[in-house]
Amino acid sequence: MSGGGRKKNENRTHFTFRRAMAAAERCVLALTVFAVVLATMAIPERDDHSNIWRRQRRAVVSDGRWRDLDYGNLTNAIRDIVEAMTVDCTLAVHSGVENAAADFLSNTIKSLHGRGVTTTHHALLTEDHVQSLLVNIRRAVADGHHTSYIVLSTSALMENLLSAIRKSNLMSRNVVYMFLWLRSSVSRTFKADILEAMRVCVITSPRPGFYQIYYSQASARPGYGSTLKMVNWWSAMDGLVRFPLLPPPKKVYKNFEGRYFNVPVLHKPPWTFVEYLNDSFRVEGGRDDKLINLLADKLHFQFRYIDPPDRTQGSGLDHGSSMQGVLGLIWQREADWFVGDLSITYERNLVVDFSFLTLVDNEAFLTHAPGRLNEAFSLIRPFHWSVWPLLLITVIFSGPILYILVDTTDGHPQGKSMLYWKCVWWSVTVFLQQAAIIPSENNKIRFVAGLLMLSVTYVIGDMYSASLTSILARPPKGAQHFHLSEKLNTRYSAIAFQRACPYRDNFDDVLMRLFEGGILSKITEEEYQKLNDKLMGSEKFDAASVVIEPVLEGSEPQQEDDDKQLTIAMSMKTLQGAFYVLAIGSILAGFLLLIEMRSHDKWKNDKRIKRIKAPFVYKQKAPIKFQNRLYDLKE
Repeated sequence: MSGGGRKKNENRTHFTFRRAMAAAERCVLALTVFAVVLATMAIPERDDHSNIWRRQRRAVVSDGRWRDLDYGNLTNAIRDIVEAMTVDCTLAVHSGVENAAADFLSNTIKSLHGRGVTTTHHALLTEDHVQSLLVNIRRAVADGHHTSYIVLSTSALMENLLSAIRKSNLMSRNVVYMFLWLRSSVSRTFKADILEAMRVCVITSPRPGFYQIYYSQASARPGYGSTLKMVNWWSAMDGLVRFPLLPPPKKVYKNFEGRYFNVPVLHKPPWTFVEYLNDSFRVEGGRDDKLINLLADKLHFQFRYIDPPDRTQGSGLDHGSSMQGVLGLIWQREADWFVGDLSITYERNLVVDFSFLTLVDNEAFLTHAPGRLNEAFSLIRPFHWSVWPLLLITVIFSGPILYILVDTTDGHPQGKSMLYWKCVWWSVTVFLQQAAIIPSENNKIRFVAGLLMLSVTYVIGDMYSASLTSILARPPKGAQHFHLSEKLNTRYSAIAFQRACPYRDNFDDVLMRLFEGGILSKITEEEYQKLNDKLMGSEKFDAASVVIEPVLEGSEPQQEDDDKQLTIAMSMKTLQGAFYVLAIGSILAGFLLLIEMRSHDKWKNDKRIKRIKAPFVYKQKAPIKFQNRLYDLKE
């Protein structure tokens, strides 16, 4: 065989040997994998919290799970992420990380300070340290500060911390919780404790120099609890890929994609008409039912009405107190939100969040109106009953007081009786607004009399005339069934949401457009008209039959129609009181004339009888010329 043939056979032999070796390696690898699978199936690992805690504890003690982290890129990633949120930062780091990389915390804090971010560090060494962190979170939630909490710890500790945040209801739209799951996958226990109201970010590292950012409020249709969805990532070469860091809620919840909401409902016409059956109920419309349907059409969601246990709205109390009614369901997050005649108060604002205004109403006292008053007493009605006794006393005593002033000022030794009656008559004529002569020429008396005339003419007389004219033209006791007092306070109603609700701004935008367009006022007026139609028992609504006029959003009650209804035409029936006074005065004058005539006749008879009974004595008068000078007659 030639040399070329031998070389060709040797190459073929080596190629066949290499193929055999490769096949043998594949068989060994398959057997190894199969053996590992069998071992895993034979001895299953229990997935409980004790095993997780033991695994994490062994990893922390040995520092094997923390030493191989890329702390340089982690520091840069935290710096860029916190800077993108433009909030203060609180670092909560486990002791194992500090032991593995002593310069990690100092480098991270210096890097954040260089970007103008205020930082706080919490070492999670003991249970007291965890409680101190919860106190700091509670203070930030209560004050409304924009801050972020970055937690780098064991899986078990992060699960316990999130559970404590949920139980303490430490949720706010201004607080973001970031958990660094760098060396293990996110556990089911951690995901189950996430609520939609929590702003939870989870940062994972599938490979060195690359960090994925998952967010709990990235979907308008969360599953059980709240799902985590990747919204951004960071790489050592490019930094953050998307800006802003987290998607804004208005963009996320712009379309709910047919999501279902549990909405409590109460029977309170005209807001909601509910018919309660034996084991169920049925909503038959109402103003709030129309409003919910408008919101559902705009935001593309569906809703289910639920019947609250005690069928009350409830009132907000201080922290730690129990809550009943609809507000209690929302506070315990068993209901999503509530639309109704729910007033905004400070106590309720402690447990729920309110939306933009759905109703602006004015509260006032409502009293039942009596029937129309009799026009016969209209002459004495302008003044209150307490004014008439004082006025009569003034008329009676003004004459004697004027007489005393004239007597003390001028001095009248003779004719005091005539002067007294002149003063009395002058005061009576002044109050009757007739012309009279002041019974004195003294300037002081004239000044006092002038003041009395001005007060009588321009104060008492004009007030009486004006009040009498208004009463005769527009009676204060009209045909209305009720009377409303002046406005006591303005009451605002709104939709009640869960605390830290992420989609409240989307509802606010729709409500503001409905308010500005007058749609809220229109549907409110329509429901009031329907309610009045039911109460009046007529099939066709008549605007003239409305006895209660609602005060709608941004509007004032119409006074023109009210004035037209109460204003009446002057007639003889309206002025019948003046004829009654004339008749009474005529009867009184006739009675006094009769008394005077009887008295005069009796006086004449008494005088005649006295003449008859008196003895006759003849007295001869002396001549005039002798009466004074010539004779001095003495007894």
